[in-house]
Amino acid sequence: MAGRAEHYGLSKVRLAAEAAKRDPASFWASKLDLISWFSRPRSIVEGSPPNVTWFAGGTTNVSYNAVDVHVERGEGDRVALYWEDESGRSRAVSYRELFYEVNRAAYVLRELGVGRGDVVALYMPSSPEALYFSLAALRLGAVISPHYAGLSEEALRTRLADSSPKVLVTSERTVKGGQEVPLREFAEKVLDSTSLGTRVLVVEREGERSGGGSRRDVFYRDVAPRGRVYVPPEPVEADAPSIIYYTSGTTGRPKGLVHSHGGYLLALVWDFVGLLGPGPGDVWWTVSDLGWPLWAMTFVYAAPALGVPAVMFEGSISYRPDTFSYVVRKYGVTLFWASTTTLYTLKSLGDEAVGGADSLRIILNTGEPLNVGAWQWFRERLPGAYIGDAYWLTEHHTPVAATPFGIAEIPFKPGSAGVEFPGSSFYVVDDEGRPLPPGEKGYIVLKPITPALARMWNDPGGERLAKTYWSRFPGYFYTGDYGYVDEDGYLY
Repeated sequence: MAGRAEHYGLSKVRLAAEAAKRDPASFWASKLDLISWFSRPRSIVEGSPPNVTWFAGGTTNVSYNAVDVHVERGEGDRVALYWEDESGRSRAVSYRELFYEVNRAAYVLRELGVGRGDVVALYMPSSPEALYFSLAALRLGAVISPHYAGLSEEALRTRLADSSPKVLVTSERTVKGGQEVPLREFAEKVLDSTSLGTRVLVVEREGERSGGGSRRDVFYRDVAPRGRVYVPPEPVEADAPSIIYYTSGTTGRPKGLVHSHGGYLLALVWDFVGLLGPGPGDVWWTVSDLGWPLWAMTFVYAAPALGVPAVMFEGSISYRPDTFSYVVRKYGVTLFWASTTTLYTLKSLGDEAVGGADSLRIILNTGEPLNVGAWQWFRERLPGAYIGDAYWLTEHHTPVAATPFGIAEIPFKPGSAGVEFPGSSFYVVDDEGRPLPPGEKGYIVLKPITPALARMWNDPGGERLAKTYWSRFPGYFYTGDYGYVDEDGYLY
């Protein structure tokens, strides 16, 4: 396959991946200018996994990279975000408007006592307001913790008790499949069953008017500044925490996985440069509800830092069979990222779901490897789009394996997650931790070389982290997954 590999750029991807493994510090040093820094790091990486510090001495701010940078460049009138819901309501938000709204939100959070290191929980619709308050909290150096609206009372209670947020930001309701989903009432009920002193900031949206309220409630309409305000972005250490994602552990106790501020932002920007290669004219749509990692990865971190207009959708894309194609056509979407379940849902809706979605150039799958039938279905109906894959873990937000079409075109093998992504390092080992040859199934393990490697919340000494991920195979991070590598380096 040597000639074919050269033709498709597979050798280019391999060389980049090998260079990153050989010298991670030099590799990530070459990516520093993907984001803006207040002070540049004095070193790239110190220590060894799991006890690593990335970009020591470096300070930055996610909100500054997402908002201020574009306004300072004279790009305030460009669209940062398109929002659409399943009923057809829509809004476009420019970088100038985003700057205005984020600063207003930051002013109110600061007045409520939120500062560096405090946790701000988000229990909101997938809406522009959720983005405003995410970036506002990060602007103050706080840590955001987004929660999915489909959680049970016990699941949300456990997560809130673990993170002890100073403020929980919510709205009255969201909508899914034509059904209203109450948010504020549910969140207050959960909080009232705890001993937490969390304040609830209620952000009403157009057409909403909240009644009543508990002793915890503060209504944004009552405290938001009437004029323009400016809240300077805090210079935050690159390795300081910025976001907590909760995943269900095998023991039933949720794991709070913490990603850093500057290191995580830089890694995500590189991830999507490599996966999607976004450029002028691209529009990026990620289908995800708030609370799932895809939402924050796209809307809070990567898309605004890259300056790519993003489409945010509230509701169910299967509410009408043609919702997907309608949104793609309306906004000229070129980049689409979604879970495997979403792609299978589109296939089940039939040709109407994708008819006319010809502006797409990359469809990126995440979750499970896309089966051959689904891959073929999309290829036949959208022949101008590359269909790619990325396998990552919430704990490891640089793809373990992927089809990095932003680096080079490589063959897509249905059923495979792709090849080793530059900035990652994986192995397939047997029960004793010995690497296995191509074709033999075993445990997928990592030797992490990325700043997008999570720590665990409320685990200051790292004992729970070490026990959970590093004890099964000493020297390796255990993914919990099983698979094999073929002769071309593709992971299955």
